[in-house]
Amino acid sequence: MKTRFRLRPNDPRGFTMMELLVAIAILVALSAIGITVSRSMQETAHLTKATQKMRDLGSAFVGYTADSGGHLPFEDAPGSDDWTNAAKPE
Repeated sequence: MKTRFRLRPNDPRGFTMMELLVAIAILVALSAIGITVSRSMQETAHLTKATQKMRDLGSAFVGYTADSGGHLPFEDAPGSDDWTNAAKPE
């Protein structure tokens, strides 16, 4: 009985092992670069967000000072609506 399919090592229709290894190596290198860039972008975003929060706090202090006759808020203010409670995230 003859088999219908033969394994031919010189079949030009498939990929060689070297071609597959090169393709996988390229994908691994691109993934490593992508992960590095992604982490760098996240750090930059966090830094930008923190910088903006500091600017917002500075603007709030300037506005408070303008409204209160040149006085800055202080920590031991009487009542529950002092600036430390107002600045807490909701």
